Amino acid sequence: MKKNRAKSSTFAVIKNEGGKLVGIAGFNWINWQARWGKILYYLSPEERGKGYGTETVKLLCDYAFAHLNPHKVWAKVHEDNLPSIRVLEKNGFSLSGRFREHVWSNGRYLDELIYERFREQ
Repeated sequence: MKKNRAKSSTFAVIKNEGGKLVGIAGFNWINWQARWGKILYYLSPEERGKGYGTETVKLLCDYAFAHLNPHKVWAKVHEDNLPSIRVLEKNGFSLSGRFREHVWSNGRYLDELIYERFREQ
C-alpha cells in the first residue's frame, strides 16, 4: 500500500471510547478513470463481532461517495468468511461474482467472492 499511495488510502479504525486501535480500513485500489474503488478492512480478532466492521464499511462508503466520486465500490471476501459477508450485505453490497477455487487456505481451495455497491444504491 505504501508504494502505491496515489491509488490507495488507508485509515486506522479507532474506538471512540479510549482511542484504542482496533483495525485498519481503506481503499487498496482506486481506478480514477473507471471510477471504482476496492475497499479493505481488517479488525483485530478480539474486536470482531462488536459492530465495528459494519460501521467501518459504512464510513468507507460514505467517504468514498462524498469525496472520491466513484461509480461503485467493491470488495473481495473468502466464501467461508460469513461475518465479513454479513458486513458487506448490511451495507448494501450485492454478490456479483465468484472466482472458483481461487484461494488456498488451511489445506483447501476456497472460492473468492466479489461484492459491489453502486452509488445509486
